[in-house]
Amino acid sequence: NFAKFTEWPSTAFPNASTPLQVCVAGNADTLAGFGAIKGKIVQGREVQVRHMPKPAEAQWAGCSIVYLDPSQRTSIPGTLKSLAGLPVLTVSDVDNFVDSGGMLGLLLVDGRVRFDANRESVRANGLQLRAQLLTLARSVR
Repeated sequence: NFAKFTEWPSTAFPNASTPLQVCVAGNADTLAGFGAIKGKIVQGREVQVRHMPKPAEAQWAGCSIVYLDPSQRTSIPGTLKSLAGLPVLTVSDVDNFVDSGGMLGLLLVDGRVRFDANRESVRANGLQLRAQLLTLARSVR
């Protein structure tokens, strides 16, 4: 649902039919969890899911969203640096992800999935999060 409430600059997609690619950096089990969104239409674009098992070697071209699973903890600083300035939404459930410069950090609070948002990182990459999304955040930095 984050993609529904994120605005990418017009330059983020070569044309109106370019898919919205969710790039999953991590293990195959994490990738399987993204199967439910594959083929959905968000903002008029088909969602594609791409596995990026080794983000340090990854080619981020075409990624609209990058999800970093906990197995990628040590590579997060380098990955965020490589994505700096690119119109790519970064999401993870690694502790303190937004404090490290990530955009949306998932966490479990009282048995429910919540998230923190780093609006500064979002803006620095040319993206915007709609107010409807930010009002749902546990905290916004």
